[in-house]
Amino acid sequence: MTTLRCGVTDCNHNKQNCCCNIEITVGGQEAEIPSDTRCKNFDYKYEALRSDIRDINPNLYINCCVDKCIYNKAQMCTAKEIEVGNNLKSYESDTQCNTFVER
Repeated sequence: MTTLRCGVTDCNHNKQNCCCNIEITVGGQEAEIPSDTRCKNFDYKYEALRSDIRDINPNLYINCCVDKCIYNKAQMCTAKEIEVGNNLKSYESDTQCNTFVER
């Protein structure tokens, strides 16, 4: 499993910079730079919907749909640790895998 650090504070699954999901999927099949990737599990955190009741899951399975990433082996991320971040914090397309490295 991979350790995930998540800087997407406006995601419903984010709790203390960790994810509360069992797994995530990183998309961006033809990505050439980190901003071409995205976390497909992003869910905007509305005040009424919060992850407070879920447990933090720092180590999880990361499905990788980014064909050009050196860490993608058979659609699974093999990096020991990744960081997911974002700029605008409102949409899935604003998230990115900061660990992406093009082969």
